[in-house]
Amino acid sequence: MSSSEEGSLQEFCSQYNMDETACKSYVEHLEFLDAKAKKRVRERNALPSNISWKNENDVEALTNNQLMMYLKQHGLKISGSKADLTKRVLSHARGNVARDVLEDEECNNSCEDNTTSESESRDSDGENSRFLCLRKTSDS
Repeated sequence: MSSSEEGSLQEFCSQYNMDETACKSYVEHLEFLDAKAKKRVRERNALPSNISWKNENDVEALTNNQLMMYLKQHGLKISGSKADLTKRVLSHARGNVARDVLEDEECNNSCEDNTTSESESRDSDGENSRFLCLRKTSDS
């Protein structure tokens, strides 16, 4: 039931012998609480938009859940202490462009024409990461 459904609200109030204005006020209060809870969930599941991911102070101010959200979104390992998570986020944010270029160069060097291959590289944490090289060539 919602406060916008006047007919069902009147029926409910008359069935249970309740004051209609009090009932409507209570339903509006419940809707407000529900909207507030949904907003909290959205905010918890969203990363701050005003953060500089390369700035150590900004990243250290985040909660573990926010750090793990960033790492999940970028396909990185999410286990470890807050210091580990912070280090992983900073190294990814600072080295993201360089690592992407390196992976592209490795793809170009290791992939044969019209083939698919899997290459392995080490990221800044010393962990192996795998990526798939797909390279198309024209038959002209």
